[in-house]
Amino acid sequence: MASNFLAVTESVTIAAETFVNEFYSMFDSDRSSLVSVFRAHSNFIWDGNEIQMTLLPNFLTQTPPTKHKVLSFDAQPVLLSSDTQQLSYPTETILITAQGDMSYGLSEFQRGFQHTFILKQDLSLGPDSRVYYCASFNVRLTKDTLALQIEKPQYQNPQHKPHPSR
Repeated sequence: MASNFLAVTESVTIAAETFVNEFYSMFDSDRSSLVSVFRAHSNFIWDGNEIQMTLLPNFLTQTPPTKHKVLSFDAQPVLLSSDTQQLSYPTETILITAQGDMSYGLSEFQRGFQHTFILKQDLSLGPDSRVYYCASFNVRLTKDTLALQIEKPQYQNPQHKPHPSR
């Protein structure tokens, strides 16, 4: 049972790595092709605001050019039942989280991001299809990376004496 779950998790991680690489490449260089990752019933949430799928092409062309640097991602098969013996790859649903830094346009200013994807197996291509579409995409822009680098610690030990060179 555990080895089946581990094998499926490994397969899901490989599929997720491929998806993450392709998604951010499209997002940063060919947004018009990004629409093909979604379906009419997909969810697209941009920092708390829902973007209707019919408006997605317009939204993507109006958003300034970006450059994403994915620092980490995680992928998990989503179990629709507690019976892990029934788990196989391709699995119907994959949850991916990705974190990193991004910049807009030619700016060097970076901002953190947290993205969550729910991928669904495209069953219209058959039950063994290894093609997935993005059923849900949630963008959260996090604290500015530059601000994190220059912020002073909140806590200072009153016994601490700064080094004279500071």
